[in-house]
Amino acid sequence: MIIERYCYIALAFSLLFRSGGQIAGPVTNANGENRTYRDERIQVPIPANWSSRPVYRSSGGAGSARDLIGVELSDGPFDLYLLTHYSQASGVKGGRFGEIADYVVPWLKSDEPESCLEAFKESLNRVSKEMLRVDLILDPKPKVRSRDPFCLAIQNQTKHRAWAGAYFASRRETNVGPGFFINIPLGADAVTANSQMVFAASFRTTSAGGLPVDSDARLRAFLAEADRIVAGIKYP
Repeated sequence: MIIERYCYIALAFSLLFRSGGQIAGPVTNANGENRTYRDERIQVPIPANWSSRPVYRSSGGAGSARDLIGVELSDGPFDLYLLTHYSQASGVKGGRFGEIADYVVPWLKSDEPESCLEAFKESLNRVSKEMLRVDLILDPKPKVRSRDPFCLAIQNQTKHRAWAGAYFASRRETNVGPGFFINIPLGADAVTANSQMVFAASFRTTSAGGLPVDSDARLRAFLAEADRIVAGIKYP
């Protein structure tokens, strides 16, 4: 049954991803082990016991087409997004936080997530020679209180040092601070249409009060595995 399940997942992904004409989809071997996600931009193994599903995003207003932009890899309530076909719409270098917030802080549920960025403390973590992981932390005793009432209320919900989410950034692009989008090829300064990616991690909850403690063992294990995944990505 397990073999059949993995083979079905592989076939379903393959059909879905071929339909978009951009992303090839994950593949598995005969016994369901050493699963791999692959498209024309990246190739990376999917850890055992992690699930995977395609990620779509609307290209416009109501009724517009939904574009296939990458894959979500999940370990229980933790999600790692490898969005290989998601580029910024703004003209700001590195993009805006609001453009990736759905994949970093989906629990925030704000029409203006950009205004809440000051509520988080950024913690930079080296992932590889090429990549950083930027953790967003909610501190019960922050040095800076948000000026936005909605965001201040989120800070006040926090009773412990909590991990709110994370995004990955190219270390080549951090001379003026980590960008929210990763340029292709890595470190490229010029941005052209459909030439960026987003790698992000989040926790499934409905409010800031449900976020995991920053030192939580399950969270630390997830982030360590997420770092290994991102560090192990091959760029064809």
